[in-house]
Amino acid sequence: SPSKERKPRSRSTPPSGPPPANNTPGKAAAIRAKQLGVQGERGKPATVVNSPAKTFGLQDFTKDSPDTREPIGIDQGFGSDNVALEYTNDSPMARRQIEAFQGAMGPLRKLLLQLLSQGTDFVNKTRVANEAAVKMAKELSKREYSRLLFTNSYPELGDLSTTLLSFSEQVNQIAEQQSVLVTGLENGFLAELREFVHHDLADVVLFQEDTWKLGSRYEASLGKALEKHMDLWTVEEKGNIMETRQRFELSRFEIVKYLNQLDAKKKFVLLRSMNQALKAWGGFFEKGHEMMIESCLTKVAERDAALSKCQSVLEFEERLWGNSRARLEAELVGAL
Repeated sequence: SPSKERKPRSRSTPPSGPPPANNTPGKAAAIRAKQLGVQGERGKPATVVNSPAKTFGLQDFTKDSPDTREPIGIDQGFGSDNVALEYTNDSPMARRQIEAFQGAMGPLRKLLLQLLSQGTDFVNKTRVANEAAVKMAKELSKREYSRLLFTNSYPELGDLSTTLLSFSEQVNQIAEQQSVLVTGLENGFLAELREFVHHDLADVVLFQEDTWKLGSRYEASLGKALEKHMDLWTVEEKGNIMETRQRFELSRFEIVKYLNQLDAKKKFVLLRSMNQALKAWGGFFEKGHEMMIESCLTKVAERDAALSKCQSVLEFEERLWGNSRARLEAELVGAL
């Protein structure tokens, strides 16, 4: 840790001089860093900017350093209220905060996978039900039943064959709208969740373990160097300390950045996916309302009124049939 008093937080101009010798992470960290987007936008490497009391140069390791320049670090003070986890100086507390935040985000994968599983199950079952509806409509439209459906009774109820054929067409229209609904749920709700799970959820636990290993490596190299005065340090020792610290801090920064982005993106993804689902259902019911209310239900209401009137006639005729049977029985008894 630095021995000189740290200056208050303020933005400053970075000191001039050559960049660190190496900013390439280790093999394991590089793989996960790439997974978490360590290269930044458009393939550009992560950059180091100003931030007092953050990252220290070799001159800060000794009390007798004449260099009073402010240390260079990664700026955390961009003033956003959307930052849930701050990038601060490394400490046991800072590491516990990262681990606790990661633990709180752990169930997110389970939730998303459950939504994907149950949403896919709903879509598949809706598709099966839709196929059954189409099959039923096809059966009703077969010509082989035309003679069977012909009848002269109750002509005010319309031609039964024609009515069933119209019903078959309406069932097909409903099935077509259900297919649109299924497609909307697949391409909207499920696709939004699937994209997030496959491309944004990373195995940050292993990345975190590799980062702590980088930290241990840096602490070990620094501790070994501090066994002697800084004037006795070799160029190789200085370069090794700077390299291991940079690799550790950049990796730790990527964890903090990733967890903050994950915390924010989960809200965007879940809200967008819900909107996509509701849009699909809204379109389904809007089209269904247009089809059913403006077309089908008008005919249904007329048919209900005719059926009610004819039902009274049917019940009256059933009583007549009963009376006729009674007279027939009486005549048959009398004939004996």
